[in-house]
Amino acid sequence: MAYVRFDDRLSGRVRSFSHPFRVIVAERTSEVVPALQAVSEAVAGGAWAAGYVAYEAAPAVDRARVVGAPPVGLPLAWFGLFREPDPRPPELAGA
Repeated sequence: MAYVRFDDRLSGRVRSFSHPFRVIVAERTSEVVPALQAVSEAVAGGAWAAGYVAYEAAPAVDRARVVGAPPVGLPLAWFGLFREPDPRPPELAGA
């Protein structure tokens, strides 16, 4: 199960997302821009997106960037698409 949690320590607000209806993954540099376009289209259609773009994905948007190899087993980009945030974010273990 995909689970993402964002804590705003200044306001105390918490948003969490689980059970994505779609996951968008870019494993290769050539997949990063199409993945970001798919995320943008989904958000424009009302979806919520939560995920990341790795530092090592930089050459996908600027070929002049020279970076090392991405960590083994981690994609260059990963986003879950969600219909809405969870109604009640779960408590953190040990919090």
